[in-house]
Amino acid sequence: NASGIISNATGKTLDEVGLIKYRSPVSPVSFGVLGKPEGEIVKPYKTTPITKWNRENGAVLYEAGANWKRPGYYLLRDESMMDAINREALAVRTGLAIYDGSPLATFEVKGKDAARFLELIFTIPIHDIPMGMGRYGLMLTEEGFILDDGVCFSMAENWYLLSLSTGNVDLVHQHLEKHLQYDFTHLDVTLTNLTLQWMNATVCGPKARTFLQHFTTDIDLTPEAFPFMGIRDGEFNGIPARIARVSFTGELSFEINVRPRDLEQLWEILIHRGDNYGITPIGSETNHVLRVEKGFISLGHEVDGKIDPIDLGLGWVIGKEKKDFIGKRAMELNRTSKLPRKELVGLVSRDSHIQFAEGTPLVAPDDHLFVEGHVTASVWSEINQQYVALALLDDGRSRMGEKVNARNLNGIEPAEVSKPCFYDPKGIRLRS
Repeated sequence: NASGIISNATGKTLDEVGLIKYRSPVSPVSFGVLGKPEGEIVKPYKTTPITKWNRENGAVLYEAGANWKRPGYYLLRDESMMDAINREALAVRTGLAIYDGSPLATFEVKGKDAARFLELIFTIPIHDIPMGMGRYGLMLTEEGFILDDGVCFSMAENWYLLSLSTGNVDLVHQHLEKHLQYDFTHLDVTLTNLTLQWMNATVCGPKARTFLQHFTTDIDLTPEAFPFMGIRDGEFNGIPARIARVSFTGELSFEINVRPRDLEQLWEILIHRGDNYGITPIGSETNHVLRVEKGFISLGHEVDGKIDPIDLGLGWVIGKEKKDFIGKRAMELNRTSKLPRKELVGLVSRDSHIQFAEGTPLVAPDDHLFVEGHVTASVWSEINQQYVALALLDDGRSRMGEKVNARNLNGIEPAEVSKPCFYDPKGIRLRS
């Protein structure tokens, strides 16, 4: 400490030096204070303009990334959690549903070098994204592993909008700023975090377009004028809006983005008019079920900091003609290893009512202590009437149809390796 350094430098004893005085802005803090629960005063939850509505309408709220308080599911009278999730999931697959997607991270990138900067940030080509359209892509760490995923929209010349994951917003912001301020200082780029400036209500399900076409809007919602991955600015029911056709559920979806002060009005009119269509509010637990059915990846589940795009079957997200992007050479070097790769697969049990809990180890048939992989997500699929799971398995893509052993508390349970998509594998419904 400082007293010891001064003692050594001056040849005086610690008693002669004495204790240094605390100087502003440093002040001593009791360990007792630091050790207490932090509570919401120290780190308050973020909420959206419809949190009050959610609480009044049966939503079970909890933290769901970046300290956002959002609905996990909505309980009706005498309903269990599983009953609620199954009801909500079925509504998305067969009818009409709505959810609050406001916590999704949103960044705006502008400037004459915006495309050049994003070419280095994303694995996908950016320069050829048509205006008014988006492209799904990945960001890698400098070590070549997945950092985040999301959609990059081309809004106009030198103007891009990024829609990214909720939980990584701060990490991604730091990642982008670090490269702008230290590595690419010569580029003419302005980065703005707009996460709190836009709120959205996402309407999804096979009836979504028919329902929304009953509202007054200057945005043509027909599939010919507004294809999948498109984005349009205009007015919706008299409210300035930006609508994106992206889907996290695997169904036809319209993400209606508005100013925070307009979200409550938008939400209530959608709920009110949606009564005739049986509109169902859904939560993040239901979204989790739907994304597992589709085999969509989730940070914190399939992405664990040691996984690259090819491991997850996302090699198509890497631009084949791109000479460079952050993490490219590190990823290529990592893949020269001869060790087995943990690859994303699906798992189904011989008994449709047996669930493999998340984290369940997958062991070799002749050595139940040798772990070949683990379950990353496991849900009851109401539309398929069975439990389905995603897993990371050694060289999994070459083992389709093979039997593996899941080691749980009750012993060894056999499972069959399948493709990691259990519903609409060609993606026809979300592109409808």
